[in-house]
Amino acid sequence: MGGYLPISLEKLKIETLPGPPRFIMLNPCVTVSGNVSVVRFPADGDAVMALTLDKPYSNMVTVGNFNDKMKGGIWVELICQKPMNLTTVEPFKIGSCKGYNGPVFNLPKVGDHLTVTGTYIIDVREGGHAEIHPTSRVVRS
Repeated sequence: MGGYLPISLEKLKIETLPGPPRFIMLNPCVTVSGNVSVVRFPADGDAVMALTLDKPYSNMVTVGNFNDKMKGGIWVELICQKPMNLTTVEPFKIGSCKGYNGPVFNLPKVGDHLTVTGTYIIDVREGGHAEIHPTSRVVRS
């Protein structure tokens, strides 16, 4: 169970890549709820999950969220939750969690019902899917 921490985006890891912006921020702070349908731990140290949104929030996903990875859920990124796998992580991400002082969460499991707070964005470089990224609060509900 995580708790709300008032952390500015400047203190959280935000990927910056050459070229056009990767993210379009729709709302700096939203709260949604739903059931976890996918949990993954990529090499960059983040924990990511697809959250099948409860009815009041179901319009917050895009066509880009309906794929084998996200299964129609909003993509939720819990940044810097585990040690980075330096043998498989993309080189530009090495060191991105150094000095991270944001929240560390009890990691969810498939089937958990969660209430999640964070920044609501569209990832325009990876298919236009909707995300909560970064996440500042996770509560099992």
